[in-house]
Amino acid sequence: GCNVNFYLVDMPAKTPGHSGDYYCDAQCFPDIGCCSEFDMNEGNANVQQVTNHACTHDYHDHPDWQCHKWGDPIVKTTPQEFAPGLDSLIDGNKLFTFSQEF
Repeated sequence: GCNVNFYLVDMPAKTPGHSGDYYCDAQCFPDIGCCSEFDMNEGNANVQQVTNHACTHDYHDHPDWQCHKWGDPIVKTTPQEFAPGLDSLIDGNKLFTFSQEF
């Protein structure tokens, strides 16, 4: 299957990565650092979601995390809203337009 992602990160990292770039995200690469990440769209034919990966250094279940690697909050479509087939509001098997406004 196919998975599409569109996300924003707070770059550049403080030091260059192994490729010489200054890329970083909320996964916090060793020796490079972390950057906040906002996933504006992650999805496939079965689900669409929006996820915030803030870097607030206060994750009680994971005190070693600088950024929330899993994301919080996660806004995810339900099968009634988006899924393959005619039983959902948007049929994931058909073309659709995705847009966001700020």
